[in-house]
Amino acid sequence: AQDREEQRRITWLGLWSNVGLSAVKGVVGVQSGSVSLIADAFHSASDLCGDFVALAALNLAQRPPDELHPYGYGHYESLATLAVSALLIGGGVGIGHHAFEQLFEFQANANPPELRMVPAALGIIGFSVVVKEWLYRRTVDVGQRTRSPVLVANAWHHRTDAFSSVVALVGISGTALGTPLLDPVAGLLVSGMVLKAGGDVGWDAVQDLTDRRRDSDQTTIKGVYDIARDLSLQAGSGIIDVHDVRVRRLGHYMLLDLHLRVDPRLSVTGGYFEKRRIKRRIHRAFPNVSEIFIHVQAHPSRSQKFTSSNYDSDARSLSLRRYSGGGGPPPKLARANSRKQVLVSRSVRTQFQIEQDVSEAVAASMADDPVVLGLAHALVHYNVAEGDEMPFITVEANLRMDTDITLRRAEQAAHLVRERILEIPDVHDVDIHVELLES
Repeated sequence: AQDREEQRRITWLGLWSNVGLSAVKGVVGVQSGSVSLIADAFHSASDLCGDFVALAALNLAQRPPDELHPYGYGHYESLATLAVSALLIGGGVGIGHHAFEQLFEFQANANPPELRMVPAALGIIGFSVVVKEWLYRRTVDVGQRTRSPVLVANAWHHRTDAFSSVVALVGISGTALGTPLLDPVAGLLVSGMVLKAGGDVGWDAVQDLTDRRRDSDQTTIKGVYDIARDLSLQAGSGIIDVHDVRVRRLGHYMLLDLHLRVDPRLSVTGGYFEKRRIKRRIHRAFPNVSEIFIHVQAHPSRSQKFTSSNYDSDARSLSLRRYSGGGGPPPKLARANSRKQVLVSRSVRTQFQIEQDVSEAVAASMADDPVVLGLAHALVHYNVAEGDEMPFITVEANLRMDTDITLRRAEQAAHLVRERILEIPDVHDVDIHVELLES
């Protein structure tokens, strides 16, 4: 909201500046008899069109997505940029045409026109150059900071007006000094500069409207790959990698979609939680990305990082065997990381880290109660309501017990295991299932 207010404020400031400058230039131009100053007044008045286009685009682009525009109104900002580009090109053509006319008039009539009020004309033109250059710098700063292409285009419209004022300044000075040829020569140079600026701004708008990838998009794409790699290297992470990362520009914001490959042992909610992790990291790194569409895929083969010391398969299977050590508690499994592993600025750990703690809890219960034969499997579910920061984590554990025990005895053993699992940080609820096996 603050960015939008700043955008509107600088655009309104430019609009009223154009109103005042065009009026003063027109009056002084008529009084002094300067054709260049009168033409410059009309050019300042034409800048009002760019200001109105920019204001309309800014008001449209801030609307939220709706049924007719499910991706938002960002393309209207690109369309407005294209319109301002056309105004820039038209201004460049007009300056060039005026310069050619002056050249032909100079050839036909070598006598320069008589000017009056030269100091006043030069003063107002100099003031116009200063004001317009300041407006250009201020507008382009706001446009780049808020990533608004239509503001950047309108900033160049201000600079075009400053260029035309320079032409008028050179023309009046040259006429007063007896060298009127300076006016058309300077006009042709400025015309070329304005045409190039209009073409560059228009080409950027065309690229946005046609979803053509820009060179600057590579920075965002590379950043996404770097974020995925960093997350995949974290202990207990279920992320393997990302691929097919694509971006689309809609005015001042971007849409991003990618394919996220995760470990196939993740539960559905575990995969969703990994998707949520990478999405939040991308939003934090690239604030101009408004929406991220992530397609989650199970990796066809287990990644090496999950069979290494980060999450040892032998350590995980320890809880499937009866602990036969003497006297003391069962040995603690080696942990890849502490329980306070920070996860996207939150102390919520990954599915594999919680599953490892579940294995340890069952192993400890096996030492206390011989009825528990082991852990068949465990699943971790992340229940995240819309808008919630922290998930509600449920563990589903399948215990193996002897067929010779009574139902009450199995219930007592399951209750003991459940209480141990509930001691694990981040776990809110436990669902115990019992599988009876022959001893």
